Amino acid sequence: MFARRGEYKIRPYITIGWLGGAVGAGLKPSPTPPPGPPPKIQLKDLPMHAEMLVLRFSREVVDQPIIYRLVKDYDLEFNLLKATIYPRKEGVIVLELRGHPKNFRRGLKYLKDSGVQVKSVAREVGRNEELCYQCGACTAVCPTGALAIKRPEMAVAFDATKCSACELCCPVCPARAMEVRLNRSAL
Repeated sequence: MFARRGEYKIRPYITIGWLGGAVGAGLKPSPTPPPGPPPKIQLKDLPMHAEMLVLRFSREVVDQPIIYRLVKDYDLEFNLLKATIYPRKEGVIVLELRGHPKNFRRGLKYLKDSGVQVKSVAREVGRNEELCYQCGACTAVCPTGALAIKRPEMAVAFDATKCSACELCCPVCPARAMEVRLNRSAL
């Protein structure tokens, strides 16, 4: 059996077509690739970024479909926590915005370019001492040095005053001891 155009022979009687389907004895070959660019990677399968934000709308933009555009154009999800909107006056929305980091940044730029004031809700990262088993995985990703190995004890030290709440330590912690909390005293 010879490989057809767009197929690659990997062993006798089996080839892999453009779409990855096996072709062998008595089976039809895979369809030819559709015209145009190859399929895009689904952003929903990549890591998500989430933040709680306070959005302040001026009189000029309060009647615009701002949140709709975030969902439709930037593939972002939101959880509305509080909203006070006065038609033709002003509005304030507190929401949790979530999406792929690249879309999140683009969505924030869109908000700011539209005249919406964006402020991040104060949050802090803390460590649950009962869950932490001192593996040190978090120290490798901490950009500020808030998490460091204390020598010679080889214990993980956490200095909350150095923490920037970037949340990089949270997904790498196998014990899930690093937790994000809302800093209610700063609100």
